[in-house]
Amino acid sequence: MFLGWLTVWILLPTKIYFSTLIPSLQNKLNSTYFREQGINLLLYTFPIMFIGALSCIYLHLHQEKITDKLHSRRWEVKLRSVSLRFGYTGNICLAFLFFPVTRGSSILPLVGLTSESSIKYHIWLGHLSMLLFSAHAIGFIIYWAITNQLIKVGSFGYDKLLEWSKTYVSNVAGEIAILIALAMWITSIPRIRRKMYEVFFYTHHLYILYILFYAIHVGVVDMCMIAPGIFLFLIDRHLRFLQSRQNAQLLSVRLLPCAALELNFSKNPSLYYNPTSFVFINVPKVSKLQWHPFTMNSSCNMETNQLSVTIKNVGSWSNKLYQELSSTSLDHLHVSVEGPYGPHTAQFLWHEQIVMNYVDLTMLDLMLPISGSTTQISNLQLQIEAYITREKEEPSRDTQKHIQTIWFKPNLADSPISARRNTLENKQIMNVEVQTPKTLPGSWIYGSEREVESLPHQSLMQATRVHFGARPDLKSKLCGR
Repeated sequence: MFLGWLTVWILLPTKIYFSTLIPSLQNKLNSTYFREQGINLLLYTFPIMFIGALSCIYLHLHQEKITDKLHSRRWEVKLRSVSLRFGYTGNICLAFLFFPVTRGSSILPLVGLTSESSIKYHIWLGHLSMLLFSAHAIGFIIYWAITNQLIKVGSFGYDKLLEWSKTYVSNVAGEIAILIALAMWITSIPRIRRKMYEVFFYTHHLYILYILFYAIHVGVVDMCMIAPGIFLFLIDRHLRFLQSRQNAQLLSVRLLPCAALELNFSKNPSLYYNPTSFVFINVPKVSKLQWHPFTMNSSCNMETNQLSVTIKNVGSWSNKLYQELSSTSLDHLHVSVEGPYGPHTAQFLWHEQIVMNYVDLTMLDLMLPISGSTTQISNLQLQIEAYITREKEEPSRDTQKHIQTIWFKPNLADSPISARRNTLENKQIMNVEVQTPKTLPGSWIYGSEREVESLPHQSLMQATRVHFGARPDLKSKLCGR
């Protein structure tokens, strides 16, 4: 129709228009209403009006298709934006993730925290960051699939899934990082961690590769946001590594009848720690890779040169250590110690009563130092109530087993436990020999016939009451009823 309309305009100045076209149209289109203007309306006005009406209908229908397409693209843009925000929020969690696991941190004490009490924050931040990073990765995979950017087919589309950009975000590095993080996350599930702790422990050392690929993925700018926590953690980890390479000077071992044992180490007199502090111990003869935490049962105020740790025989590692010490005659044992770590205040001293659970009554003998001055314990106003639940009466003296003590020879390669190692000072302390006591606490609790030879033994005997076949009323004792 538009071409016909143009043709009429082309024929307008010609003889054909006036001699042939107009006369034929006048005979057929002459009307009373339009009169002589009817031909002009038909040839020049009607075609354009009709084309305009059809154009309106067409554009209206076509606009709905355009709107639907724009809405779909808007949804895709929102999906990409939300996925990107998940990544940014996970970056915030990652910035605080390493602070709680920095054992020697100088920042945690400022807010009244210790590394062992703040582990729960590391767990919470780890779960939250993994949820956010998983949503970030899944969101981008869906976005690439919808927009045909996931995998390149022939010469069409993009290959975002395998893209390693040198100038922009490296998607492959991010995919490797999330896979490593998923492995650490899955093995940290409580049920898996308890049943296969070593799998959890060694898998968590993949954090080195995770940080490496994460840094490649996000770039230098975003990496600087989380660098402080990682930097402090790496410094702490390096210092712990240097300390763990030293062999601690093990002075003696006390083997208890209940299959527990006490390790007595030499320590630097300047090393101070609060009660309930703990150390990590590694015995290469038992396992070269395993490190186990144990609470210290010695007081640095009473034993300035020694540090003691009690180990109960409740696992394969402790059982192997006990068998190694009790079945063989060792004159030296290589032991590495990391720590101590613990609270900066003795908060348990605020309470009037303390409840302790012992496997055997002979463990009370460990309250007395194996050597050195014990006069300070006589000045303590102690009242000990011991409840023997498995025995209804005092066992005969013939069946009583005494503590066995093993003394080790000094070794020049060993050094006292010290938070800050001073080579000259440690060597001086290391050469000091500890005098073997003439008598050991033995079974003073059971009232053996051995003569009481010191004031600390006598004061502990007077302060201790033993109840056979009874259980303590903890509710009345703790609530003061």
